[in-house]
Amino acid sequence: MVDNNDIKGNFDNTDFPVTNSQFQPIDTEELMNVVQTMDSQDVINCFQGVQDDFGSSQVTVSQEFGQYLLASEAEVFNVDQKPEPEHWNQFPTLNEMPGDANFSVGIPAVMNNSNWNYSDSLKKIFIKINTLLNLDISYNRKRCNGTMFLRAMIVYPDFHYMPVVICNNHKDMQKQNGHNIIRCPHANVNYVGHEKGANFKERLALIFPLGTSVVKSENDDYVKSSVTLEFACQNSCPTGINRKTTVLSLTLEDENGFMYGQRLINFKVCTVPKRDCQNEEQPPKKRKSAGSGQPSNGKRPCYSVVSKVVKEEDTGSSGSQCERVSSSESLTGVSCKITMPDLDSMHDVLTYAHDRLAGKILNNPEKSHSYGKHIKAVKKLQQSLPSSSAKE
Repeated sequence: MVDNNDIKGNFDNTDFPVTNSQFQPIDTEELMNVVQTMDSQDVINCFQGVQDDFGSSQVTVSQEFGQYLLASEAEVFNVDQKPEPEHWNQFPTLNEMPGDANFSVGIPAVMNNSNWNYSDSLKKIFIKINTLLNLDISYNRKRCNGTMFLRAMIVYPDFHYMPVVICNNHKDMQKQNGHNIIRCPHANVNYVGHEKGANFKERLALIFPLGTSVVKSENDDYVKSSVTLEFACQNSCPTGINRKTTVLSLTLEDENGFMYGQRLINFKVCTVPKRDCQNEEQPPKKRKSAGSGQPSNGKRPCYSVVSKVVKEEDTGSSGSQCERVSSSESLTGVSCKITMPDLDSMHDVLTYAHDRLAGKILNNPEKSHSYGKHIKAVKKLQQSLPSSSAKE
């Protein structure tokens, strides 16, 4: 380390930086030649020593030397600064990663709690809005450096690039902490990010400093902390999550943001957690419709198609099987019910009806618009029938 007296010694017979009549202004060009042989910290220390000896108001330097000092000072203070972690400028990723620190997150057992439920098979929490949820955090302290922090963030697993924000309704009800859905009752929590943040660093999240209580084990290496979270918006809110699948990302980080591990918890904020949990674990069976066309008692089914359209005027054919019906549909005409013994026969009838209508359009092009509507109705009936390959 160069002492500031060395610099002053170099200028004993030259000029020196004070404003009284005893000394003349310092020759900064010669001073530049001296300090350029030193490292940045020595330059700062020497100049500060000169200021201390003669008073900061009496020391004057040229603009060039001042810029040199500023550059040296910036270099000194940036020596210990680390570059930003790579994942900060990327979309959040969802990877279960205990890491070297063996980072883990424990969920307490549910005991007659109607406010939230946990599914082991789905690895998913179902929880009511504004319900406190305690999580147990542990990690190997000997694998970490300095104070550790927990970052909690919501991510859409199907839309990593999309920010997750609170809905308009709940945002107005709870204005503190901005657009963040996750809340924490602890006083020393830091809320970060903004509503349009897409990259990891800019995402809405909360950062919680982890405690230093040691869990007694064979080597006393593990630190255990507890963090309490709650969710201020429901998955069903249309201007917020809007029924998307959600994952709670929990990352173990140091004070510089470097990630030591990541844990994921699927979750859904809902009104009736127990019911939603049971429905997702065992989806309700679909009821068979009465008109499913499935055979019963070993008998083959008969296939029926009913086309309901409106007859504008009475046909006058009182002895026919047709009937006049009313409908809200735009079609007008005659409606009747046809029952055929099998699918092939029904397909043949509809194909014949289609061809007959197409022929009428050729013979009466002025009525093509009216006949075209009926052709579309026949096609719709054809499409409603099972395919011929499934007729047996």
